[in-house]
Amino acid sequence: MKRSILLLVVGAVALSSPYGCKALKKAKKAYDKKKNKDNNDQGGGGGGESGLSPEEQKDRALSRKLKAYIDISNSLTSRVYDSRRRYTRNLKDPKKGPTCKERYLYAPYTLSSVARLTKAVDKVQSAEPRLKDLEAGAAKYIAAVRTLEPLLKKAKRYYDQKDWKEDKCKGAKEMHPKLMAAWANFEAGAGMMDKAIKKYNLALHYRLLGRVAKRFGKNSYRYYHKKIPLDARELLEELRFQSREKKPDVEKVAAMVKKFDALVVEMNDKAKGR
Repeated sequence: MKRSILLLVVGAVALSSPYGCKALKKAKKAYDKKKNKDNNDQGGGGGGESGLSPEEQKDRALSRKLKAYIDISNSLTSRVYDSRRRYTRNLKDPKKGPTCKERYLYAPYTLSSVARLTKAVDKVQSAEPRLKDLEAGAAKYIAAVRTLEPLLKKAKRYYDQKDWKEDKCKGAKEMHPKLMAAWANFEAGAGMMDKAIKKYNLALHYRLLGRVAKRFGKNSYRYYHKKIPLDARELLEELRFQSREKKPDVEKVAAMVKKFDALVVEMNDKAKGR
């Protein structure tokens, strides 16, 4: 039973926003019906700011700023990488590009909601708190996305219509270096932005966790509602890292799984406020 909860929580974290947890939403459903949302208590986004400490007000502003970056990352990053992967799928040498002698050439995926998402980031770039590393990464990310959007539309139309058969691969050879350069620029910006998002978001959530523990206690559902997604995220990232290693550290992963499993059992045994 506890193993299934573990898999459910980790899976929910993997498929949702960086610190979402569908399993916990279900577990504390009855509790949430009796209480208001705890954004004001924790200094998260939304609601008024009266009664918040200066630190909580700063974290509220940080939460609002981070949201725009997280939204665009969740919406576009995987799509951009999937687009490149699909386009290069049948290319013998992705650096040289298509020869148009391939058995089949795949059109890259296009991007949607770019204007809305980039506008939201532009709006918070100069807002407080100023975060130079995040803002610099986002600037590169946005520039690359704005370059990619029309290129991908053009490439999709070209390959869907099989225009390379008509122009003897001229268009394909012209577009290829532009596409690859834009994807490379995107990857650089995405790496910078996502690293900064993780740093600021993780620190923010641990501060929120500390406030929840202080106000409601470490045996409250509110505490576990924040603690478990944080630990699940750490476990998931370690699993991803070890999966890329030639010699995965199985003992380290097993110890982390055991620790997380114990936390879930602890929640079931001790959590109050059902």
